[in-house]
Parts: sequence; structure tokens; C-alpha cells
Amino acid sequence: MLNLSNLIISFSESFGDVMVVADPDVSYRYENQKKTEEIEAIRYTVISTRTWDKLSVKVNEQVPSVHFNGKPVPVIFKNPKVKLWRDFHSNEIKASITAE
Repeated sequence: MLNLSNLIISFSESFGDVMVVADPDVSYRYENQKKTEEIEAIRYTVISTRTWDKLSVKVNEQVPSVHFNGKPVPVIFKNPKVKLWRDFHSNEIKASITAE
């Protein structure tokens, strides 16, 4: 059986250039299924210029390095990694995207 998480997906070939299109969100760390006050990462909502899909990219940082000012902001992520996974509730294949 094919394991989706073993597939290697090229971020740049799949999505092309991306632009931040919303204010960044803070992602908090969870321990024992409970939210802590510790910031794990910053999540950016971006749009792909290749597919025009809206994506969420989780960046390993404590404060936002990109600020949205009401207009799309072109960005280049360092070492983006794409992992596919199946949402068994909706039976859809989804992407988890992280970067440094």
C-alpha cells in the first residue's frame, strides 16, 4: 500500500511562486492534547501563482518575519517541505507544509 507521507513533493514545482495574502497566525505547542502558551511556529496563508490554491505554511519562528499590509506579499520560504496526508473524515488528500 502506498504511504502518502513517503512521497517527496517539490514545493516550487508544485506551487510556483507564492504570496502572503493574510495576517500571520500564531501556532501554539500542545502537550498531552492541551494547548500551552508556548509558541511553536508562525502560520502564513499564501496563494500559489501556479495553481491559485490557498495554502497554509507553518514556519519555525517565534515572531512573524513577513507582514501583510493589505496587498499580496511575494515570499520565498527556506527549505519548504510538503507532506501529504489523508483526512479520513472528508476522505480528501491534504498537504502539510512546513519551512524554516
